[in-house]
Amino acid sequence: MKNTIMNNQEFTSFLIRLSLGFIYLSAGWAKFAPNDLGNLIGPVDISHVTESVAILTTFKFIGFFQMVIGALILSQRYSLFGLLALFPLSFAMFVFTLVGGFGGTPIFNFIFLLMNCYALIIEKENIKKLIARRNLSNIDSVVSKDFPNEKLPHLSFGLLLILVLTSFWQSGLIINVIGTSFIAVIFLNLFQYKKFNLLDRIILLLFLLICFSVTNGIVINKFIDKFYYSIFYFIFLGFVIYFIRLFMTAYQRREKLV
Repeated sequence: MKNTIMNNQEFTSFLIRLSLGFIYLSAGWAKFAPNDLGNLIGPVDISHVTESVAILTTFKFIGFFQMVIGALILSQRYSLFGLLALFPLSFAMFVFTLVGGFGGTPIFNFIFLLMNCYALIIEKENIKKLIARRNLSNIDSVVSKDFPNEKLPHLSFGLLLILVLTSFWQSGLIINVIGTSFIAVIFLNLFQYKKFNLLDRIILLLFLLICFSVTNGIVINKFIDKFYYSIFYFIFLGFVIYFIRLFMTAYQRREKLV
């Protein structure tokens, strides 16, 4: 009988895609709204360091590229293309921070690069099809077949574009509302998947809470002191439940084989 839930490899790859997607998405949109939207990696605002139009424009372009990559990965349906586009960026960031002597930053960038490579290995058969220049419509991504909804990913892309355009003349609550709406649409799409068990859904809810907290952390911090640091508790709890999930799934599989 066909397995009705994600196996450990599939679920690990799924969480890696979510993590990479949101890490780079938040890094990108925080460059457009550094005083409103939070992020997990920086820097987000260099206007106080330089007034060079060329540098600031390049910085915005990188931020937009990060957002597009993050949105593609988070959409699941188009995650393969996002992961492929992310590889040269994550490799370049690792080399740049390593050569530039950015303290412990290269360690994190190396971890992100490894995560990117692992997710691409899972998609190796579809990458071979791309290299063979077959029709893109024939590429049945490991994840796109499980997340066939087209409208929700396209809606999220639209919200992201609105966020970028709005950030040029508006700030404050409207930016946070658009960012939060993007997160809501992404997770509405994720919960369409039927193979999640109870622990999977708990982990997803924790991840949703992390995304919400990061996105709105700057605003909430004004009312709840040090709220932003609560994110690390959510991450720790998520890891604990994730390892319990791995153990239980492996145990159940072993019981079936016996």
